[in-house]
Amino acid sequence: MQEDNTNYKQILKEEFFKNEDKLFTKKAKFISYTCKDTTSILSSIASNSRFSEVRKRYKVTLLLSKILLHSQFNWVMYAFYRNSILYIATANHIGQSELNMQKLTIISYLKKSKNYSDIQKVNIFRDEKKQIKEKEKTVQRYPERSYGIFENNLSNPKLYNIAQRIRQNIKSLQNK
Repeated sequence: MQEDNTNYKQILKEEFFKNEDKLFTKKAKFISYTCKDTTSILSSIASNSRFSEVRKRYKVTLLLSKILLHSQFNWVMYAFYRNSILYIATANHIGQSELNMQKLTIISYLKKSKNYSDIQKVNIFRDEKKQIKEKEKTVQRYPERSYGIFENNLSNPKLYNIAQRIRQNIKSLQNK
């Protein structure tokens, strides 16, 4: 009996170290070993019919990024092409004036492209509604740990009065 038991254990060990699944048949059902990167996720989203406008804008933005300098392209918020007119939205008047000087360059390069060969003009406008608002800087308030008890040995009367005002402000904060 004991010999059969040891023989069975040896068989289990052999099977385990061989990595064969003859005795171990339970497997997880829904394991997927493929990982998606961000490019594949975004391309699958963009291939959806609801995002056709995104695809159109992406093509125009990609073309503009190759035509314009990096410093000029930073002014572009978004761009789209409709009825042989290219519309470019900027965040402020500086970007608008910078890109107005590049209109002829943009048109000449876009005419060389097969998708935009019928371009007639470029409209550049400010989109102030979609401007990204900067967060207002807030001053962090920390609890005052001083009690306003210090020596004021200043001989200059102006400096002495400033130190006294600081002492009074600290004491008023402690009373609140």
